[in-house]
Amino acid sequence: MSVSRSTLLTYAVLLAAAAITLLPFLWIFVTSLKYIRDVSTGAMLFQPTLSNYESLFSGDSPFPRYMLNSLIVALLATTTAVLVGVPAAYSLTRFRWPALVSGGLLGWILVMHAIPPVTLSAPLFVVVRSLGLYDQLVGLALIHILLAVPIVVWLMRGFFGDLPQEVEEAARVDGCSRVQVFTLVALPLVAPGIAAAGMLAFMVSWNEFLFAVTLTSSAQAQTIPVGLSLQVQEYVIRYGEMSAGAVIATVPAILFVALGQRRLVQGLTFGAVKG
Repeated sequence: MSVSRSTLLTYAVLLAAAAITLLPFLWIFVTSLKYIRDVSTGAMLFQPTLSNYESLFSGDSPFPRYMLNSLIVALLATTTAVLVGVPAAYSLTRFRWPALVSGGLLGWILVMHAIPPVTLSAPLFVVVRSLGLYDQLVGLALIHILLAVPIVVWLMRGFFGDLPQEVEEAARVDGCSRVQVFTLVALPLVAPGIAAAGMLAFMVSWNEFLFAVTLTSSAQAQTIPVGLSLQVQEYVIRYGEMSAGAVIATVPAILFVALGQRRLVQGLTFGAVKG
C-alpha cells in the first residue's frame, strides 16, 4: 500500500515536533548520568554514573522532604480546587445568578489569568505572613488553591454547558432533587472533564515556583522547584544533582497523567464534536 506525500510530510512534521519537545528532557537525563568533569567539558562519550541520584537520597539530603512537600501541597490544592470549582461551575451554568455575582466571579477568573503572578507575590506574602502561615505547607497550599480554582471553574463551565439539559430535566421529572441530579446525573457524565481539570490543577501546583520560593524559607515547607534552584550556589552549580532531581520530579507527573490519559483526552475533547 503506497503512502501519499502529504501523509509522509505529516508524519515527518510530527516526528520533528516530538523530537524538539523531547530533546531538552533527553539532555537533562543524559546530564544526570555524568560526573561533574564530564558536565564541565561537555563530553559526549562518558562513563554513566548514578552518583547524582545517590547523593539526592543519601545522608541528610533534603530532597526526599522536597518531594513529600510537593506531593502534599499538590494533592491538597487539587482536591480542594475540584471540590470547590466543580459545584461553582455547575451553579454558574445551571442557576440564574444576578449579573453582578456571575460577572464578578468570571471577571475574577479572567483577572487571575491576566495578571502576572509576580505582581501578586508581595501582597500575598503579607497576607500569608499576617496569618502565621509563612513557611507552612498550609499557607502554600492556599495560594495554589487560589491559582487552581479558576482553571477548574473555567474548564468545567464549558463541560457543563455542553451537557444537554434534557437529561437533567428527565431526572427531575423522575423525582430527583437538584442535589441528586448534580451528583448522580451530571457528575458521571462530565467525569472526563473533572479528570482533565484535576490533572491540570495538579500540574500547576506541582510546577509552581514563584510563590513556593516567596512563601517558604526552610526544607520543612520548600517544594521540588525550590529545591532544584538551591543547587545553584555561590561558587558552584551542581548540574548533575540538579538534572537528577529534575528527572525524578517528572516521574510523579508522568505517572499521574499516564494513568488518566484516556480520561484526560476525553475531557479535553469533550463537546468538541456535536452531532
